[in-house]
Amino acid sequence: MAMRAANLTTAAAKAAMAGNANEALRLADGAVKANPEDGWGYYDRGEALQSLGRTTEAVAAYRESEEHFSNDEAWSKSIALYGEANALAEGGHCNQARVAYEHYASFVESADPSSAELARRYAKECVTRSQS
Repeated sequence: MAMRAANLTTAAAKAAMAGNANEALRLADGAVKANPEDGWGYYDRGEALQSLGRTTEAVAAYRESEEHFSNDEAWSKSIALYGEANALAEGGHCNQARVAYEHYASFVESADPSSAELARRYAKECVTRSQS
């Protein structure tokens, strides 16, 4: 099952890169079903949902992704945290995005201070939809 899930997450990522968010979502859902303990299926699901403009669902998927990565997978956890912040910002939910960007920044700051600084800049630059 783990190999099937890995193949599905790879296919989901490729579909997302090709701009086929619906196919990416279908494949990511299959990956989650094949191995619900693997964070990558949830991450790919979050990316697909974000591309489809389904912010609330994308944020939930990114959070599930982070929960399924072990403490030994700091990089994986960090991109799930960043995905959540980015989805909120793209969705115009700036107050929530600022909190999520800060959470990401705090998580990566000791290992990657420049990424933490960039996230804090993105938080400041977020514009709610009603302001745009």
